[in-house]
Amino acid sequence: MRLAFLLGQPPSVVMGWPASDLRLLGEYMDVQPAPLERLEVLLAHLGACHFSTEKRPVATEKFLLFRNSWRSASSRYSENDLEILDSIDRIG
Repeated sequence: MRLAFLLGQPPSVVMGWPASDLRLLGEYMDVQPAPLERLEVLLAHLGACHFSTEKRPVATEKFLLFRNSWRSASSRYSENDLEILDSIDRIG
């Protein structure tokens, strides 16, 4: 669904593509963020820069709420749950 949404193709068309192409595109999208993700990273960076001018320096990752927001030092999720949540994050 993620590839169909990002490429502007119906899911039925994307599902007709060879599995090797889908895997290759998936690997590329894991490295190269989609345009909407780039915009979110840019806004997070701007927010971190603005916050850092007012107070102590803050990493951009603190403003990226859409990435691994469930992971913490005292996580209540098991490793299996975290893998499922990671796969859902990559779909959306």
